[in-house]
Amino acid sequence: MIDALRSRHTIPSALTVEFIHPDQEPMLWLPDAVAGTVGMRRRDDDAEPSERLRHAIVEHTARLT
Repeated sequence: MIDALRSRHTIPSALTVEFIHPDQEPMLWLPDAVAGTVGMRRRDDDAEPSERLRHAIVEHTARLT
């Protein structure tokens, strides 16, 4: 995905991307869980978790074109 975005000049080649095992970075657990609830709602899987957090979630949609 990173290579595809770079080839379309969506992200700069100077941007460093690093992948680590999720167990090694607990600071990402909460944002990942919140993103998961939003994704579930957008896919019409389950809106309830996202609804519980609606007072704390601000969604922004970025166009990558």
